[in-house]
Order: sequence, then structure tokens, then C-alpha cells
Amino acid sequence: MFDFANSPTVGQVVSNGGVSYTWDGAKWAPTAAGATGVSSFNTRTGAVTLSSGDVTGALTYTPYNSTNPSGYQTAAQVATAVAPYANNDGRNLIHNALFNIAQRGTGPFNSGGYTADRWNLALSVDTSSVNIAALGSTAITQIGDEAATNALSTTVAGNAGASAFTFVSHKIEDVRRLAGKTVTVSFWANAAGATKLGLNILQDFGSGGSPSGGVWMTAVSFTLTGTWTRYSATFALPSIAGKVLGTNNNHLTNLAFWMSSGSSSAAVAGNPGVQSGTINLWGVQLEIGSVATPLDYGGSPQQQLAECQRFYQTGSFTYGAYSQAGWGAQVGIMLPVCMRASPTIASNFSSAVNVTGQAITAAGASGVTVYGSTTATGQVNMQGTFAASADL
Repeated sequence: MFDFANSPTVGQVVSNGGVSYTWDGAKWAPTAAGATGVSSFNTRTGAVTLSSGDVTGALTYTPYNSTNPSGYQTAAQVATAVAPYANNDGRNLIHNALFNIAQRGTGPFNSGGYTADRWNLALSVDTSSVNIAALGSTAITQIGDEAATNALSTTVAGNAGASAFTFVSHKIEDVRRLAGKTVTVSFWANAAGATKLGLNILQDFGSGGSPSGGVWMTAVSFTLTGTWTRYSATFALPSIAGKVLGTNNNHLTNLAFWMSSGSSSAAVAGNPGVQSGTINLWGVQLEIGSVATPLDYGGSPQQQLAECQRFYQTGSFTYGAYSQAGWGAQVGIMLPVCMRASPTIASNFSSAVNVTGQAITAAGASGVTVYGSTTATGQVNMQGTFAASADL
């Protein structure tokens, strides 16, 4: 930089940052290669400050890094720096990203269906299984986050059949939420044996009526190692203009991690091939934008549980009363979180004394009703548990 407090003379040369400049009578211009310059100006040495005038010619910018904190920063660096302090809660559209919510237990889950809350295992021909595995000190060190306590661990047992596959997925409610947007998926993973992982996103228009067929994006492939590493990929999701949604209000965007695949689904799976081994996931994030930012855990433990309970929750009940024979024995229970839709109820009566026809039904999306019919005049008792599912 230059100080014009003292008027330069034509032909005068100064140096700044190893580059020489010559005063041509109107402006400072870079000196031709090989020309000599000076390291001081008008008896002054060190940094020279420009107080007015223009500098022309090519300028070189030094990138920001740990040894040059005054350099320029990329958009990704700015996003990374800002994310922990501004809008940190709500960027991640994945529920149970840390795999700490396990209302169904920790597994192993050997058939297709939900495992850790909000995470679904899909199987065809393969004999794979999923369990929630505790992470040790080595994994925590490699991830660099002591919040890493549980991994979604898939033991893959691939089959060479054309229709065979194994993938785990997370279904995001309402396909319109991400339609026409660019999203970035990031996650931590490691593997033993199986090293290929395919990642893809499906726009699913639901069921009921005559919905449009699902649309897969272009799959992205990763090669995993035994070391926990963070991976990311960006997808541009198309508009759903002109698409028909199903009448059952269950349309969604499905994030799928493909771990083995026969030839029929190889393209949408990202060509992981037929493989066997173990693949572990932690800290999954899907956010709007083209940059992977630091992991958003999803709020407090209570918030994370409530997000999952919108889709699945469990409860217990105890009912006792004195009733006439043939009278109804009934009690309503409010659910702690209103569910996505009126749930399907699975009930377990551990005790049903002096009652017949006992059952539990949904009372809309916010409650359940336990009922039965009194067998004989006297004391009635019902105890048990239930599971309410409105999963996609």
C-alpha cells in the first residue's frame, strides 16, 4: 500500500510485498519483471499505507488458513464459522441424526422395517441386519465429537440375485418441502469388509388415488475405510410441478444409504455391488444449500424425542373401576405428542380382570382409548402397554 502525502516523481520506484511499482506521472504501475525496486520510500520503511488514488494491475489474494488468519475466506469457510452461532438449530432436516432415540430397542433388527427411530431397513433377498452400537473411545477420537455415543450399524449380507438389495433410509415428510431445492447431505461413516456405499434421494409422491411414480436422483458413490470420516454430497432436487400427489397424505423425500445391490437396482443404488461386511453411520445431516456445515444435533434431547414421537411412540396404562355386568370399561389417554396422522395401535394387555373384548384404538392423532366390557358386576382391572405408529 502507498502513502501519497509526499508527491512522487516520475520514474520513482517503491516495493510492497515483494512487488515493485513505478510512478508514471498518473498512477503507480507494476514494474516490469526484472526491474529493480526499493524497500523504502521517502526515508520510510516497512508497510506503506495507501491514503488515496487507484492501484491498477493484477492483485493476488492469499487464502485463509491457520497460519494466515487475515487472508480471504471461501463461502464454505464462512458458513462453517457462522453455523455454530447463528441458525444452528433447524438446519438439519434429519430426525435422530445421532441415533440416540431407540423406542423399539437396540436390535438386532433382522427384517425390513424401522430400527432406530425414523430409520428404516429395506431388504430384498439379502439377509442383512441392523443394530444400534455403542461407540468407543477410538471412534469418538476419530470423529472428534464426544456427543458421538451410538452408531447405526448395518451388518450387510449381500446376495447375487438381480433383485437383491440392502439399504437404510430416512423419510422426510412432505415431498413439497424440498422440491426445487439444492440440498447437501453429510455424514460420518466407517466400514469393515464392505467398503462401497451408495447415496441417493427419492421423491416419493405417496399412495392413494393415482399418484405420479417416484423420481430418483443421480446416485453418489463413496469408498469407506476403517477410519471414521465425514463425507458429503450435493443434490439438486427437481420441481414437482405437474406431479400428482397421493390421497393418503404420505408423500415424502427419502434419503437412502445403499449397502449392497443386485443388477436391477444398481444404477439408483450407486453401484455398491454385492458385498458383505459392516457399515456404521453417525451424525447424518441433510440441509438446504450447497455447503456442508457443522452438524446440527437437532435441539435438546426432549426435542429430538418429540420429533420421533410424531411418527412413533409407546405408552402404558392402568385402569381400575367397579362396574355392572355388561357395562363398558373405558379410559382415554392423551398422547404426549400429536402424531402425523391417526396411528395404528399395537396393544399388549398384561392384565385384564373381569373384562372381555379388551382393545385399544386410536382417538384421532392425539390420543388412544382403552376399553372392554365388564364380565360380572364387580371390580374391573386392565393393565398393559401399547405402541402407536404413524410412520411413513
